[in-house]
Amino acid sequence: RAVSVPVSETSGAGGFLAPGDRVDVFLTRSFGDDLSYAGAIVQGARVLAVGQTSDTSQSEPAVVKSATIEVTPAEAQKIALAQQVGQIHLALRAT
Repeated sequence: RAVSVPVSETSGAGGFLAPGDRVDVFLTRSFGDDLSYAGAIVQGARVLAVGQTSDTSQSEPAVVKSATIEVTPAEAQKIALAQQVGQIHLALRAT
């Protein structure tokens, strides 16, 4: 399975995502003014594509609007729910 998640320069590892990378998916959520939550909902997901292209020959990072990652059905459900209740952030993992 694969799921696409919206990313920005700050939520998508600063534009350094490329197909084949591994990422952790985090949910951040606020509960009023005094309480916030951040937690990993998926770990080690493989990036299948970023934005509209999978061209890895570019030397400069490109800010894209989405990343497609490989997940299990249960992880896809977690991500879908997380998108409804908070914000999704990707953390690039070392290889």
